[in-house]
Amino acid sequence: MSAKPVEEALLQFVDWLPQQSVLLAHNGKAFDNPRLLRCAKDNILESVQSKVVGLGDTLPFFKSVYTEEKSFALSKICKSVLDHTYDAHN
Repeated sequence: MSAKPVEEALLQFVDWLPQQSVLLAHNGKAFDNPRLLRCAKDNILESVQSKVVGLGDTLPFFKSVYTEEKSFALSKICKSVLDHTYDAHN
């Protein structure tokens, strides 16, 4: 499968977002958010900032609410809390 250049894909993603979007990612602070910002250079960063008002991370929430869990991998949380399984990286 061919992939688009990251800049093109990111601009299409930003075009798709509604105004005043908040992006949430599980473990976003350590993983997704820094990569997003590193990829969003120059004019792309301006496009992101025009639509995105915040970046959030769900991991601290799950750690504070589900203190009995042994693993906070999103797939484990989904199974434990929702009794739902999925292939996390497919």
